[in-house]
This record gives sequence, structure tokens and C-alpha cells, in this order.
Amino acid sequence: MVDQLLTKLVASTCVELPRVVNREDIPSSPSSDSQTSNPGPNQRKANETLTQLVAADCLKSNKREGDLGSRPGGTVQRYAAKGGQQFFFIINIQIPGATKHNLAFYYMLTKPLEETPLLERFVNGDDTFRNSRFKLIPYISKGSWIVKQSVGNKACLVGQALEVKYFRGKNYMEIDIDVGSSTKANGVASLVFGFLSNLVIELAFLIQAETEEELPKILLGTCRLNHLDVTKAVSTDSISPKQQLASLEQ
Repeated sequence: MVDQLLTKLVASTCVELPRVVNREDIPSSPSSDSQTSNPGPNQRKANETLTQLVAADCLKSNKREGDLGSRPGGTVQRYAAKGGQQFFFIINIQIPGATKHNLAFYYMLTKPLEETPLLERFVNGDDTFRNSRFKLIPYISKGSWIVKQSVGNKACLVGQALEVKYFRGKNYMEIDIDVGSSTKANGVASLVFGFLSNLVIELAFLIQAETEEELPKILLGTCRLNHLDVTKAVSTDSISPKQQLASLEQ
């Protein structure tokens, strides 16, 4: 029943991001603090992902869109309305510009939250703790040299470089990343955005472990953006909860 619901949910809500693929490990090429010849106590490699990528949105709007998980008719609330009990993590990357864009990835936790103490602490903790643990590893696996050099491939504590807002709902945690909050990141994003249709981008999202008890670090989710066509982004003005709910009933 759950599998059938997810199939229908993804088919009716996932805005097309060409060939978005879930991966089972951190991309092999990016460098991270786990890749050392003599890993320390907080540098043990992450295990497999704890989530499944079930949907993705590519949105455009005249304003920065946030807290997508709370929206009636959206992926998370529609799943809950049909009796789904799983917990979602939403990574919402907010890209500035004359027209604002959002790349949102919906990851469904594959086991109860309380079975992973570090992740449970992250979800229920404060923003200071979250900002000290949430990491992103980007990697351009196909693209021009200048884009690869600009993006790099090192792990970054996102909340210490960019403005990040966290939204905790009953069945979800959303992480909204404002790329426009940093002049440097904004410049890199503008460069990347101009070449998106020619790029293959790998992303890995992690929760950093700092003590022996917290190990291993948590690989929250991964994805690959393969020649993303942002001209297919859906305007938030064209989406109404009633239309989305009607689509789910069909």
C-alpha cells in the first residue's frame, strides 16, 4: 500500500528534473574530511544513506519560497493525508535572481527517527547545533574547467557560510538554504546557473559526527542533476492546492 502510494505521489507531484538519480554513497571524487590516510575519531566514513529520494521540485517565483513541507497539496502533506507515517527531510536550495528558483529534494527516512540518535538530536535541536553539523559536498562530474574550479568539491558547513532556516513539522524537517545570502556563493550560483543544461552535478548532504558515540557520520541523502533544464521550472503562481489534491485523487 505504501509503495503504491509513493508511486502515485511521485508521479503526480515531482516536477521534472531530468534524470535525478539517488545514489547510495558519497560521490567518489569529492574530497571530504573522511578521506584521509589516517582518519581521526570524527573522520570515519559515513554508512549508506538513511533516506530515499522520492520527489524533487524545480520551482520559479517572484519571491524566495520557503517551508515547502507545510504547504497543503505539497509532497509531504499529501503523503500524510493518505495515511503515510514516514518522516521527510527536505533540502530546499533557494537560488537568487530576477526570477527566484528553488531546487527542492524530498528524502523519506527509511527507518524510525529514534533509531538514529544523532539524527534525532539534529531534528529536535536548536539552530546553533544544526549549523555546526549540516554539511554539503558538491561535485561537478561533467562541465567546464572554470565551473569545476569555482564550485570545488570540499565538504562545507552550510550554516556557517550561508543563511539557513530550519522548519520542523510533525512529519518533516526542512532545510532552506539561501544562496543569495553570500556574495561569493551568489556569484558561483550565477555562473553555474548559466551552464546548468551542460552540467552533471553530484550533491551529498551529511550530518557531521563529533564524538565516538555519534559515529559514523550520517549520509542524509545524495542526488545527481543531469543536464537540468530550468526552462521547465514550474511557477508557484500556477499551482493551487485544490488542483494538486484533485490530481492525487485521479
